[in-house]
Amino acid sequence: MTETAVVIGHTGCGAVTATYDDLTDGLDEPAGIEHCLGVLKPHLEPALEHLPGDIERAAAINRLVEYNVDRQVEFLSSSDDVPDAVDVFGVVYDFQDVYGGQRGEVHVINIDGETDVDALRAAHPDIESRINRLWEY
Repeated sequence: MTETAVVIGHTGCGAVTATYDDLTDGLDEPAGIEHCLGVLKPHLEPALEHLPGDIERAAAINRLVEYNVDRQVEFLSSSDDVPDAVDVFGVVYDFQDVYGGQRGEVHVINIDGETDVDALRAAHPDIESRINRLWEY
């Protein structure tokens, strides 16, 4: 039996970027891309109201990457297809050195729906140094 499921997002995600741009500026994309944006937009749109008004585009996108990972962890954790015994980890692969530290590190941002950094570090001291978030909303 699978004991752990991992949802992986990455900094600067193109799908999140295109969705953010469509939500904030509107885009005119080919039908295939419009379809993909249509799938992601309902999941990301609620997060826009929580972003600071003066946030730079790249920072907004990386926060939305975390938000998207959180939504996917939430989906898997509540799915009847995923047994309750399965731990669901949400992580962000940082290949842009957004989180500090070393480029290419993986940062744990969510475990079984818990997103509070202090609570996660207390509950998982063995991976404490890997737990980090850009955004607590």
